[in-house]
Amino acid sequence: MEKHPVYVSTSTLSSLSFREAIQTLLENNIRHIELGWVKQFDPGYLHDLKILHRDCNLQLLIHNYFPPVDPPFVLNLASSNAEILARSLALCREAIRLSHVFSSPFYSVHAGFCVDAKPNDLDHNLTFLPRFPMEEGEKRFVEFIQFLCDYAKPYVIDILIENHVLTSWNVIDGENKILLGITAEDMIRLLTKINRENIGILLDVGHLRVSAHTLGFSAADFIQQVSSRIKAVHLHDNDGIQDVHAPNDGYVNSSRRIQGARESIGKY
Repeated sequence: MEKHPVYVSTSTLSSLSFREAIQTLLENNIRHIELGWVKQFDPGYLHDLKILHRDCNLQLLIHNYFPPVDPPFVLNLASSNAEILARSLALCREAIRLSHVFSSPFYSVHAGFCVDAKPNDLDHNLTFLPRFPMEEGEKRFVEFIQFLCDYAKPYVIDILIENHVLTSWNVIDGENKILLGITAEDMIRLLTKINRENIGILLDVGHLRVSAHTLGFSAADFIQQVSSRIKAVHLHDNDGIQDVHAPNDGYVNSSRRIQGARESIGKY
């Protein structure tokens, strides 16, 4: 059976600064790290990471909103706002270039929102925000992911789309009218339209559990339908109601979370 390395995300150490999170992982002999959400980001520390990658065999992946920018915003490649689209594309291009520096096989990004949310809106009710038709959002998302796939190809980087999470309070009239990439049909349609060799899926099992519960579909069927396109997996757990990013084994403090991540099965 082929083995895949397990990466630990900086977002699992959310109480620590970026530098502290990396140092904590290294102290626990973690050499495979996903650079995701971080607190108190220090851009200068990226230089140290490049040295660690080169000299200490540190393996790094970049996920979505990294490296963070100021002022913060919600990365959204389906946005109807020209400024948000421009900032999103600029961030993604930087992440792709940094992925190449770190010899990463891919860069992963969330599927789009059909609302223009602010950072404080996330994980809350989005239905009161002005929204635009999903057909328009999907068309823009496909176009800009195609652009990023073409941009990433010379760097030998794949682009992975992460399935969104749909909670019950973001359902409108019994339907999903806000988020792209919720069902297997959504993901297959997106990848078919994008039609690039270097496109794939980052399967977030925590997101899938909530979305499946909200809309009443089978998570197992979802995985079966898209299995050939899955290139990475995010492992975390919840009660099926809300995305809380709990460790799959229930560990609560940082050191035990790290050990739990070591014992999890991941595909990267």
